[in-house]
Amino acid sequence: QYDELKSRFIVSRASHVSPYLESVKKSLVELLDYAGRSNVRLGIENRFHFFDIPIPDEMGEILELAGPDRIGFLYDIGHAQTLDRLGFFPHAGWLERFADRILGVHIHDVSGIRDHRAPGLGEIDFRWVAGYLPKTAFRTVEVMSDNTPEQLKAGLKILYETGCIDLVQ
Repeated sequence: QYDELKSRFIVSRASHVSPYLESVKKSLVELLDYAGRSNVRLGIENRFHFFDIPIPDEMGEILELAGPDRIGFLYDIGHAQTLDRLGFFPHAGWLERFADRILGVHIHDVSGIRDHRAPGLGEIDFRWVAGYLPKTAFRTVEVMSDNTPEQLKAGLKILYETGCIDLVQ
């Protein structure tokens, strides 16, 4: 039943997305012009919901709108993992295609399809993730308020030990 529903979602999205994607790209061209005047770089995040823009091929189209000095990939670990778990897009595909365009990362763990867990409370291999992160990419640890201070402290230790983050001097 799930595979049938997923197939219907894929067909439905494909039949409706074109005008919305074109609108997004048109808006981004305008934003790129405005941001360029202030030397601001835009970041496009991979999204949590299947119907959201962009999916991987759309991210490729969007990143082609300008060079890496103007627009980049804002990689959300939990969003990539959740869509992988649901069978839509392999998590690794985002990194293999767009690692060279990562300008920032939202770091959190995922348990099943529940994201925003403190690192160490889910299934993410942070050492694997760290291998794709450019040194210059900003890091944001993004967790829900139900993570305890102890869990967050342990999670930061995991991120440091796996190379996802460095200590600030």
